[in-house]
This record gives sequence, structure tokens and C-alpha cells, in this order.
Amino acid sequence: MRPDSAWEHARQRYLKRSALEETWKLEGIKPELWPALKGVILIPALAEGDELFATLKALADNEPCALTQLLVLIIVNHRCDAPANLKLQNLADLERLRTYAASSAKPAHLNLGWIDAAGINTYLPANRGGVGMARKIGADLVLPHLHPTSLLIHLDADTLTQGNYASTLLDYARQSGFYAGVVAFAHRSCSDSAQQHAMEDYELHMRCHVAGLHWTGSPYAYPSIGSTMVSSAHAYVRAGGMNMRQAGEDFYFMQQLAKTGRIAPITETCVFPAGRFSTRTPFGTGQSIRQACIDNAPLRLFYPFTCYTALRCWLQLVTKNPAADATHLLNLLRRDCEEGAHFLHTAGFERTWTRLQLNHSCTDKKIHAFHEWFDALKTWRFIRTLGEQRGGAVTAHTALGEFLPLLDADQVPQRYLNEDRKTGLDEQATRRRGKKMGRSDANTR
Repeated sequence: MRPDSAWEHARQRYLKRSALEETWKLEGIKPELWPALKGVILIPALAEGDELFATLKALADNEPCALTQLLVLIIVNHRCDAPANLKLQNLADLERLRTYAASSAKPAHLNLGWIDAAGINTYLPANRGGVGMARKIGADLVLPHLHPTSLLIHLDADTLTQGNYASTLLDYARQSGFYAGVVAFAHRSCSDSAQQHAMEDYELHMRCHVAGLHWTGSPYAYPSIGSTMVSSAHAYVRAGGMNMRQAGEDFYFMQQLAKTGRIAPITETCVFPAGRFSTRTPFGTGQSIRQACIDNAPLRLFYPFTCYTALRCWLQLVTKNPAADATHLLNLLRRDCEEGAHFLHTAGFERTWTRLQLNHSCTDKKIHAFHEWFDALKTWRFIRTLGEQRGGAVTAHTALGEFLPLLDADQVPQRYLNEDRKTGLDEQATRRRGKKMGRSDANTR
């Protein structure tokens, strides 16, 4: 089967089995635009007002030659049971979008479209409606117009971008074999000090967790933030498309991308989400910041570094002993981490590993199948289970010391850095850069 035929078969299979029904329509897009597009920036918007148009302005400030190759698609949405004020704001945003698109205020290089998922006949259902469904509506509607290497770029309506955002992502799209990526991020500063500290702690927790996972050798070492996600259209289809969770849709989508391909870190550009209060989702950045300010106490999010040490031990045991039986592997882990062995036994590791031993004679395929089972969710539950049994989550001030060797100085809030710590971090960053340059030089020889 030719590559184009294989893509068309996979796309049609996905659209038939997994795409949402045709309740929603693309608006504002000229049909002749599609052949020249290299990707789509998908932005779900729920009563965003000025935040949305600040995001559009930041995108419009990108290089015209790059931005003209992308479509910016706004999915204005709310559930049928949304409060009246949110519904009214969405209607105002839709009207403002239509006016803006038709006016001279919109730069010619900004290709703008939108989806009305906020009308009487188009609002989201109460049982499934949320940010996951909004992202899926947008991606599924543009999919018939895309090539396998076209980009599906996820952004949020409260997130600003740098001027090289579009050109950087297009550079990745041109790389042979690009599958998916995660863009560097930094939450914007807040004027309220309590809110600022809570936001810094939440972001620091994510950075420590990702650094810890990277140190363990986990294939799930990436942040799960909706506004940082990028994939090819091929990867989107292969991963089964976007899920329709009301929160955590980014976590589960990224997990599927990691199971089916490689997620590359995209560090040449950065996005800047708002670190704001939120009650729209049951968990996440906004809820954590809100709760910290209500409690007037530091966030307790960090589990001891020993949990990551146990995870590293476990992953190395499996990788270095692929022929060992399940009981032997758990006994080896039990010497260092009884709680971890108990967790894996309860999760059904013996049964799973026995099946993998029977089904995979190739070691690489067996280890890949193991990681499909011991996925991002099980990895997090492993760490959380050990952490709760070792005293529970603690504050950044308590936990940070052991994570510091894995971080760069610019990843740590200044209030946690004394001069000795900062000097040490700067030296570590210099050594890491030197190793990367050494590897790069070796690759060019």
C-alpha cells in the first residue's frame, strides 16, 4: 500500500469509528486556503473575552511567512448547563470574532476560523462536554483537510506565544519522522503575591516530577499541559484522537502519543499560560492555585525523591532482566522497596508479565509492551502510593533539595535559591550543556 493510500485508509477508519457526529461546522475559512496549510492551531475558548484576543494578537506578531502556513481555529464552547454569564460572554466572543475577521484590524497573514459550539443547537452535552470534547471537535473537523505530516497544535485561549512560535513548529514539521512534541512553558506572573507563590510551586512541582521521571528512564517524562501539545495528523489518528474528558484530557492524550510514538521536547520557543484561579475543571493548575490561596498555606504536592529512586530501580530491573520471571523480578524489587513490590502485585504484574513473555520473543518489543502496561497513569500511581506510605506529599521547601541536581537555575523560583544553591545549579547546567555539545560533536565526526 502506497504511503498516501495508507494515510487515507487510516484517516477514514478513524473518522468512521471515532470522530464526532457532524453537529458542528467550520466557519470563516476560505476553501482555497487548505492546500497551502501546514497545520492548525486549535484553541478551545470558554467565555475568555479579552484573554482570547490577547492570544490572537500574540500569534499575529509571529513572522508572516510562517503564520500564513497555519490556520488558527477557535472552538467557542460551553455545556448546556453552563451559567448564564458564561453563555452571554461566549455569544459576545463569537460576534467579536466575526467582526474582527471581516475588519482591516485582522492582519492578512492571520488565517482565522472558528466553530460555534455555544449555540442553541450546538452547545456541548452535560455528560461529556468539556475542554477535551472542544479540542476533539476542532481536530476532527479539520482532519479531512490535512496531510499525514500536517501539524495539530493545541493552545489555550489564555496562553501567549513568542514571536518564533509558528516558525519553530513548522521547522519541526519539516523534520523527517516528526511524530509529536511538547513546547516549553512558563506561567505568566501574577500581581498578587499569594497567587504568584502558589503558581510557582505548582509549576515547580511539574518540573520536578518531569525531571524525576527523566532520571528514572521513564518514557513518560514530559509535562501534561494542554497548551504545549503538538502532534502530526498521523500521530493524532494513530493515538486514537483526543479523548472527551472534562479535565486531564492533556494527560491521557499525551500518554497515548507516548505509547504509539516519540514525544520530542520543543525548547526553541515557549508558551506562557496564565496562572489564574479556575473552578471550570475539577483539578489542574487553576484549582490548585485557588485552593492554596483559600488555605493561605503552601501547596503540598511533592512526594519524596526516594519514590523516584524506587521507580528507577524497578525500571532498570525490568530492562536488564527481560528473561526473568515475574516472581523473581518482584523479589528483587522487594529487597529495596517492599511497598513498590506490593503495588505491582496488586496491579497484576505477574499475570501481565507472563503474558508478555509468551507473546514477545523480541526483547525490544517486550519492553515496549511492558511500558504500554506500566504507563503514565500507573507510573504516577506507583509514585503516589509510595509517597503516601512515606508520610504524604510535602511542600516545595521540604522536597526541593533532592531534586535540585536535576534542575536548571532558571527552573527554580528565586525565593528558593540561596547563593550556594544558585552557584551549584549554574555549574550543573554548564556541565549538562558541555555533555550535549560533546555528543553533538561526536555525531558530526
